[in-house]
Amino acid sequence: MINVYGGDISNDDLKLYFKRLINKIFKLLPLKEEGCGTLEQYFDSLMLELCGGEELFYHHEMFLELIFNLYSLKDLEEIKLYRSQVFKCINICQNICNKLEVNH
Repeated sequence: MINVYGGDISNDDLKLYFKRLINKIFKLLPLKEEGCGTLEQYFDSLMLELCGGEELFYHHEMFLELIFNLYSLKDLEEIKLYRSQVFKCINICQNICNKLEVNH
């Protein structure tokens, strides 16, 4: 995939990134469930990372879907819905990995 700077990032590198991102997203669950004081800072850092990536890759549809769904967690208090939304975001990452595999 060619980014806005003309650099090429391989599908393998992108798949690796999204597999790591799944772990970062999953980490939101225990932080929320345990009432961890660093949840907001962790979440904001993750969103900054993703929003920066979105700019690099020309507003890719599935990437935008991930950002929008992840952002919905920001003020979500109900833990059951929070958990469901986290798994939805993980599923989007897995779908992106699958699409990268097909396009490989």
